[in-house]
Amino acid sequence: MWGVGSWGTMLWGVEALTVPVASPLGWMVLGSLLTIVAWVVLRRGGTRAAWTLSALMVLVPLTAWAGSVGPLQSFANGTIADAVDVNENFAAVAAAVDDNDARLDQLDALFGQNTSFANAGTGGECTLAQVWLTAGAVANGVPAEGQILAIAPNPALFSLLGTIYGGDGETTFALPDLRDAAPSGLTYVICVNGLYPSLL
Repeated sequence: MWGVGSWGTMLWGVEALTVPVASPLGWMVLGSLLTIVAWVVLRRGGTRAAWTLSALMVLVPLTAWAGSVGPLQSFANGTIADAVDVNENFAAVAAAVDDNDARLDQLDALFGQNTSFANAGTGGECTLAQVWLTAGAVANGVPAEGQILAIAPNPALFSLLGTIYGGDGETTFALPDLRDAAPSGLTYVICVNGLYPSLL
């Protein structure tokens, strides 16, 4: 006995033939919403990070399009489930998972691979805790690699970051570690010496 409801309802909360997967309409809605967010950021004077966000909004849905689960066998409450049918359902789900793993591997090839991180450097004035991408070998700031910093020489930066990314909050705090999030060949940089931001 499967209890109340079908096997698909028990596993996913919906009938087996309508197991939720990412649909083209879902990706279009997500892309539209993210595009609107990026447009608002750009209208308010966004930086190159906003342009990068726009590029990611296009690349991520196209690359990580979820595979679909083929038609699954339905099992009615109170009926005997044939092992062959159950195994076919699991095989269909396993094939969809393997397909999605392959798609995620393609996505991983775009991000966090072949990255030669920039060296810390100085350039134009920046805003404390501001993060951006750079393609240069020398950055206007410090690469965001999760470094542990002392609070005493960096009280302003600590007041902005706190211990969100690590540290004990008494003598140390940490920068975010964005190495795995950086697209190939680029480095996420954080401003550690600059202007303190103020509210509008």
